[in-house]
Amino acid sequence: MQKNDPFIKLVVFTLAQTNYAIVADNVLEIVDSGSITSVPNINQFVEGAYNFKSRIIPIFDLKRIVGMDVSKKNDEAHKILILTYEDRLIGFKIDDVLDIFHLASFQLKTVILKNFHSGIEGIGEIQSVLFFYLNIEKIIQSKKPFELEAQDYIIKEYKEAKKK
Repeated sequence: MQKNDPFIKLVVFTLAQTNYAIVADNVLEIVDSGSITSVPNINQFVEGAYNFKSRIIPIFDLKRIVGMDVSKKNDEAHKILILTYEDRLIGFKIDDVLDIFHLASFQLKTVILKNFHSGIEGIGEIQSVLFFYLNIEKIIQSKKPFELEAQDYIIKEYKEAKKK
């Protein structure tokens, strides 16, 4: 979130009945999950590969990244946030999108959290909706599940899995 921007656009979504929000600047599209192909021998944060408009992109499990328990297999419908990051496409698996808010930045009330989680910057509220505010760039930089050079490996393994 740019501190000097007079307006902000946030995507508010859920993970295990908890609300989260990110700035929508890098969100390219929100899609129904479709089929995510598992990729063997890859980072624990990677859910698999996804064919997005004929481009194979890595899908990251945001629940794992923020430290949620994912021991139970959840086969419920979910969505994917498709984002651009450093001229690449990546996806984050989420449960559902609550809303996309367009508002003046002064309308966003946040409490900054220090030493909590490297990607959770605070708690916010918009129109009585409470959420954790995520900084996607910090998550990507801190977790390093996004070693984007691994994208070539993901694409190769995806193609191999589709051949079988």
